[in-house]
Amino acid sequence: MTDQPPRRWGEGVRLSTPQMRSLSFSYDGSGTIPEGATIDYEWGLEIFEFGPLALGVEFTVGVKLPDLEGRTVFRLIFELIEGSPEAEQPERALRELAARTAPVTLFPFVRETFSSAAMRCGLQFALPFQNVGALFTPDEIAINLVSGDDSAEIHSEAEG
Repeated sequence: MTDQPPRRWGEGVRLSTPQMRSLSFSYDGSGTIPEGATIDYEWGLEIFEFGPLALGVEFTVGVKLPDLEGRTVFRLIFELIEGSPEAEQPERALRELAARTAPVTLFPFVRETFSSAAMRCGLQFALPFQNVGALFTPDEIAINLVSGDDSAEIHSEAEG
């Protein structure tokens, strides 16, 4: 027996570098957005299986408000380390990673992308912080854990 501390959930997960897949942004206004303007959001989550222990996630955020419209998609890959506690229950771990961890990890990149695009248009704009970890529930995400079928694609959309 060793004196090592118990492993925490999450230590058995490898995460790729987040990548932007697409961006569209248009602004046709006067240089300011009224304070308190209502933002209409589009939230999307697509899950791609790369094997029983690997999952690709694409997180889509669309925004629409007066004179401004944008949409971006970011993606990353989660891989469970074989022999880790997460790999013992891969479906549970991958559902949690896709529904909770992916949106929380990617939203800061989304915010920065929209802020940078707005700045290039001469506009001071930043998306407000959002509780994106609560948009999707792990139990609603269907993941087909069939090994070797890289074409599996699941699409989920948040309500609201």
